[in-house]
Amino acid sequence: MNRYDTTFILSTQTSGDGLESAIKRVADLITSGKGQVLRENRIGSRKLAYPIRKQQQGYYVSFIYEANTEVVKKLDLHFKLDESCMRHLTIAYPGDPFRQNVSEQFAAEFERRPRRDSRAEGEDGGDMDDDGRRRRGRGDRYRGGGGRGR
Repeated sequence: MNRYDTTFILSTQTSGDGLESAIKRVADLITSGKGQVLRENRIGSRKLAYPIRKQQQGYYVSFIYEANTEVVKKLDLHFKLDESCMRHLTIAYPGDPFRQNVSEQFAAEFERRPRRDSRAEGEDGGDMDDDGRRRRGRGDRYRGGGGRGR
């Protein structure tokens, strides 16, 4: 079985009981397909980046679970048919589902990346070419050194 992360946005016009039942249906679909919910995160009501179905707010929910691909297909069909679901996205989950914050994982990956070599930068932070000369940026062509005298 593979590990997946499914995040979906429910309409805020749905009543409180409707939200609970929609979330429970998703959990039931996962478990009925011999999957296991590892983590459920109810992010809550958030402002959308752009209007979806003329709505500015959405209720975000995220599930991290282990299941086979048939469960993912059933969930996709469920979200397409469910009118209270505005958007959904399922990805293969690469990290540890029991870690408290996913942003910590990305911060750790960022720290592991090799840093830029400090010798490649000049004293003022500008880039240097291979011969040790300062590479001229686009704005340098208009600074002094002849021209029309503006």
